[in-house]
Amino acid sequence: ESLMGEKKEMEREMSVWKERVCDGFMEEVLKELLVRRKQEEGGDVKKIVVTLDVGELDMPWMTILEQNVIKEWTARSTTMEGIVVLMVGGSPKEEDAGNFYLMGDATLVSEGGKQVAQILNGRGGGRSGKFQGKGGAIRSKLEEAKEMLMQL
Repeated sequence: ESLMGEKKEMEREMSVWKERVCDGFMEEVLKELLVRRKQEEGGDVKKIVVTLDVGELDMPWMTILEQNVIKEWTARSTTMEGIVVLMVGGSPKEEDAGNFYLMGDATLVSEGGKQVAQILNGRGGGRSGKFQGKGGAIRSKLEEAKEMLMQL
């Protein structure tokens, strides 16, 4: 009984820690989006692509992060048009296999999702501005995936 109590307490502490990590990543994404949106107002940027390595956060936490980013961004801006965020993680940073999560402009995500999966040596699926999957080269090919998304 004592061990079960300790286990539940550790799980609760881990959950609180992951929530704080998600909040930190959310602020990082929002800051980047705001900077890029300001550049766009000057006429320099038509599309915003943000990439983020979330370390060992797994897919359920990436989903929470995605929901929080969408909620906060839409509270500050009217649209996700022209915006794509690609997150990778779910494994220690020294490993190249793990999860990826693409979110944002529904048209861009739909056009780019399968290509991102292919570049990251993986597979996945999605709809409505979300595409998620697993890949074997999520970190080593992240920049290549970002470049492809910029070309859409």
